[in-house]
Amino acid sequence: MDYVYPSQPGVSLNGTRSGNATEKFIGFMISVYNEFHDEESGEFVKPLPAGVSMKECHFNSTSQMIEFVENSTNSNQWNSLQIKWKSPKKYPAGKITISASVVKEDGVYWDGITLSLNYVCAVPGCNIPGGCDHGLAKTKFGCETCECAGAASLTVRFTSLLLIAFTLFCNLI
Repeated sequence: MDYVYPSQPGVSLNGTRSGNATEKFIGFMISVYNEFHDEESGEFVKPLPAGVSMKECHFNSTSQMIEFVENSTNSNQWNSLQIKWKSPKKYPAGKITISASVVKEDGVYWDGITLSLNYVCAVPGCNIPGGCDHGLAKTKFGCETCECAGAASLTVRFTSLLLIAFTLFCNLI
């Protein structure tokens, strides 16, 4: 699944179907995190449904702060829950993972329910004379840039450096 900014997809938890009825669940926790710890993860949209609270914490002992939502009461039971999430303002921001844990009843739970949201890289509109022997360079997100990758990139930069040095030398003479 892909995301773009601005978007506010809904995150839904639904109880399992049993015949014509939907099973209820008594607890849950949903978190959203980015594969790049120095990038945003987006945010849950307020107001949250009744019986739901939001908190922030450090993700996996890193400096990345993430939000998570969880049930804030012991008296609620849900058979369905929808929460809106807003994508990061910076685009692309990395692969976003939505992770959920659901408690059906005391001693019965599911953990590690995940959905990864990828981004779609814009196709660069560049024209490099002679092309690039090793293709185009990529950003940390895997998006192509208008620079040559690999040895061709080093050759272009080295040639540019020689040209600058030669120009400075000629100006000194």
